[in-house]
Amino acid sequence: MSKAKARSISYLCVPLLIVAFFAVDTNAQCYGSLMLAPDFFGNDYIVRLCVHFGDVNTLPYDVACARAIMPGESPVEFPVYAYNLHDGIDYLEFSVESNDSIARFVPEGDFMIQSSSTGYGDGIYRIDLKLDSSWPVCGPTLVGVVEVVPVHGYGSIWVDLAPNRSTGEMIARDRYNNRHYLFSPKHGGYAGSDYLYRCQEPICEEPNEHATNVYAITAPGCSVKIGWFTGSGNRTMVRYSFDHYPTGYDDGELLKEVPSSPGIDQFTYHLPVPQGELIYYSVFSLTRDIGGAIELGSFVECSSLDTVYTSCVIATKEATWGQIKNLYK
Repeated sequence: MSKAKARSISYLCVPLLIVAFFAVDTNAQCYGSLMLAPDFFGNDYIVRLCVHFGDVNTLPYDVACARAIMPGESPVEFPVYAYNLHDGIDYLEFSVESNDSIARFVPEGDFMIQSSSTGYGDGIYRIDLKLDSSWPVCGPTLVGVVEVVPVHGYGSIWVDLAPNRSTGEMIARDRYNNRHYLFSPKHGGYAGSDYLYRCQEPICEEPNEHATNVYAITAPGCSVKIGWFTGSGNRTMVRYSFDHYPTGYDDGELLKEVPSSPGIDQFTYHLPVPQGELIYYSVFSLTRDIGGAIELGSFVECSSLDTVYTSCVIATKEATWGQIKNLYK
């Protein structure tokens, strides 16, 4: 093929690539190469993995992915957290990479190492991991700690969270064995002096802080009351299903969408409801623009979900035997 013909083909490909980018809702799950695959954007259930040196309660909106190294510190520990877990995950598969020697990965909480292998190449140390748990784990949660031993005298030690090199997978699985993509929005983290390609801001704005303290309870009049504390969006959407927690804005059935502001107590009623059914509710915190399009989606954790078994609650009033007898006089 001639160089001129090759150049012509490459020029033709560029507009097609641009169309692919703009055809995707870039605010739903906007992150680098993920934008090239529209099927990734059906909902906001992509599990996040991050290096975080702060308190778990500050996730997901204050990821502290950098810190200083203390004199003589060895090993240098990098805590790894997971969030946006919906109703829980029980399997993670990924790789940890570093510019210095990785001593080990210590699982935390309910996670255990199913398999691991180490490698080294092109100046990068690596440990490939498959982790599982005996039951679904809610988020945000500490997954484990990476221990790196400084052996090269670098001024900065960085850690990245990447696909498992042995399998090519970077995934989580939920209680139903469904696969969900897993990624690190801040490219891992570092300890020591600043490192250009780690602990960076995500390319695109992340979803809204999730709704919390969601509850669903039977209420008078054969209804269900659903309540929550709002997330950081300007709208709150409640969806339901009879066999699973809705995982996105088109999944399940829409119950209600209401205006909201961050951190307030809200509730709504589901009426009528079929009796003798288990109903699954999910609450999403959305940001809509002036035209009604969703600008930002919603993180979802266990505290954004609840179920209720429906049964009619009949209002009653206590009465004495004398009062009851008077009814029949």
